[in-house]
Amino acid sequence: MSGDTPDTSNDSWEETRRAWFQEMTKLGIERFDQAHEHLMDLILDVNRTLATFSLEQAEDEGWLALLSLAKQLEIYGRGLFASEEESMREENYPDLHRHKRAHLQLVGELTRFRQRAAEADLAYCRSSAPALKIDLFDHIQQLDVAYVPFFRRRQRPHLGPYA
Repeated sequence: MSGDTPDTSNDSWEETRRAWFQEMTKLGIERFDQAHEHLMDLILDVNRTLATFSLEQAEDEGWLALLSLAKQLEIYGRGLFASEEESMREENYPDLHRHKRAHLQLVGELTRFRQRAAEADLAYCRSSAPALKIDLFDHIQQLDVAYVPFFRRRQRPHLGPYA
């Protein structure tokens, strides 16, 4: 590779992974798909930030970026889960209580991550950030997919289609 050509192989790999996660978390309900995509983007941004982060950066922009992402992740996650639960409540989704418990667990993980990031616990952040990605992916693949047929059966024409 020549000296003036930047190495973009890592960027390319990151974009490929991002596209794969987005595709694998699509439910076919646009409003949920868009929200899941944004939440997954935040988690991938946290992981990417941590991959290039060093202890010496604790006082600079790298640390501030991590703290900002951790806050955004918690706030967005709380809002997304509350919105999903409200939609489930409106549609009388029969498994709402189980889904809500799973959301509470995920919010707990996001809150702990933000708190530990605020405490400058880089070791914790590095070890738990990949789990956030896996836990969200598992939640979508195991619990969220279960409500798709229910929502599609109960679509109300005056509200328009979900997908």
